Amino acid sequence: MSNDANHSSAGQIVRTTNAGQIIWINVIRRDRGKCVICGEKACDVHEIISRSHFGTRTMHICLSMKNRVCLCRGCHEKAQGQAEWMTKLLQRLKDKYGYDYPEPIFQRYLGGSDGRL
Repeated sequence: MSNDANHSSAGQIVRTTNAGQIIWINVIRRDRGKCVICGEKACDVHEIISRSHFGTRTMHICLSMKNRVCLCRGCHEKAQGQAEWMTKLLQRLKDKYGYDYPEPIFQRYLGGSDGRL
């Protein structure tokens, strides 16, 4: 589970902090509340590359919509901290929404000049 959301007993996404609330809501709207992998109802807003990989100068990139996706519980459990899922999720957003990922941290997972998986 991300630091940004908890789950109610009904499995609904429940906001617990104010940080990034607009982005969080916009991610749910963008993904229509569905898991971007399997299409099931999402219950998590997932940070693709975790905050610990970003420095203070690049935290705004971490907190942006291009680093967050809606996932169902099953896909979120599989994706958590897994490099191959980071690649899969970034590529899915790139293909589906046309996001550009020139930053070196993203290029590591998308096979750019800073290294390949």
